[in-house]
Amino acid sequence: MLAMPDQLMSWLGTHYTMPGGNSLEKLHPSTYLLVAAFLLACLESGDPFRLLLAWCRMRPAYIVYALVILGVSGSLVIRHGLSGVAFAADTLLRPALFALLLMLLDHRVRDRLFLFIVGFVVANSCLGIVEVLTNWRLIPYMLGGEPVLEQHFRATAMMGHPLDNALATALTLIFVAGHIHGQVLKGALILLLGLGLLAFGGRTALFAGLMGLVLVAFVNLIDELRSGSFTYMRGILRLLAMLFGPLAIAGVIVGTDIGQRIFAKLAWEGSAQARLEAFRFVSMMTSDEIWFGIAASRFDQLLESLNTVQVVENFWLILLARFGLIAFVPFCIAFIAFLYRLSREGDWKVKVAVVIFLLIASSNNSLATKKPALCILVCLTMTSMVHTRRIRSSVPAGRRIAVRSRLPARRPGVPADGAK
Repeated sequence: MLAMPDQLMSWLGTHYTMPGGNSLEKLHPSTYLLVAAFLLACLESGDPFRLLLAWCRMRPAYIVYALVILGVSGSLVIRHGLSGVAFAADTLLRPALFALLLMLLDHRVRDRLFLFIVGFVVANSCLGIVEVLTNWRLIPYMLGGEPVLEQHFRATAMMGHPLDNALATALTLIFVAGHIHGQVLKGALILLLGLGLLAFGGRTALFAGLMGLVLVAFVNLIDELRSGSFTYMRGILRLLAMLFGPLAIAGVIVGTDIGQRIFAKLAWEGSAQARLEAFRFVSMMTSDEIWFGIAASRFDQLLESLNTVQVVENFWLILLARFGLIAFVPFCIAFIAFLYRLSREGDWKVKVAVVIFLLIASSNNSLATKKPALCILVCLTMTSMVHTRRIRSSVPAGRRIAVRSRLPARRPGVPADGAK
């Protein structure tokens, strides 16, 4: 999922995002694997219906969200055919299946999964930094099978589109600040992720990520002062990070091309204006289209008529046009309920990450095209608290941080995340 972005699959010649090809090519390989793992988990439980009922009792929001996505996808297929519907499975349904399967995993497995995702995104940021410094890309930047040329170079690294990289990096930045222990390690990772955000050139992701980082750091400091776990060494390390971190980043920006796109046009410019122009899209739809949605071909036709807009960078607007108002309203209710329940899987830092994710995702089309953004949020959310609990349990009792986890304890006879 992470190492096979749509850009790479297009470069390899598949019809994953390009017109034509077999219908089976339209779904990501990880979607097939995930569905197979879901069915296998149901069969291995011995009683699939009992497992489904347990999921319904423990996480009804996840089940309802998955059923709503299946219903909306089915209505799209009935009205408009299979064309342009695969994104619903890859982008919207896959995270719900991930969340349900992660509940069945052992805590040690989830702990390793958290470290793997963090390590992958940090390595991805390092690759993005190298790409900007060398003006070279590991994966060609392509849209619809055609190479993309931009005035300011943006890295694509291992996750394809620069904005997809920026969203994943900003999310990981918040989880690193909130759940990685060890001040030196945390500072180094934050520095690399911050430079990665500059390399990927996502303005909203950069500023939202920094806002979440400052909020997490401030509340962490308040918690440490209240619990008595604050030490002078931590204070000195944070002071050094506050003094030299911005200077190091500023030096890299001045001496290299990293962040050129972000700082070259901080004023109101074309991409920001295009986001407002995209709202004209709805005014061009008929009343029936607004109520019942439009096909992918009709969407492209309307987009071509907007001479000032090439891509609609607003997933809410895209889903409203595709689903229609009748299906869009239940989707919004189920989606917000899904995110709300997901935010309750962890502490307040997880809630900050969910809000930041929604803010960044609303500025692009990551939830209306074939992207792994929501899957990354689900994986980080449902594995971060397991990692934090393991670290705390390994600290001697006299030095343990006195901050209680808000996750309920596991009860006998209930799966790994069995609290309501």
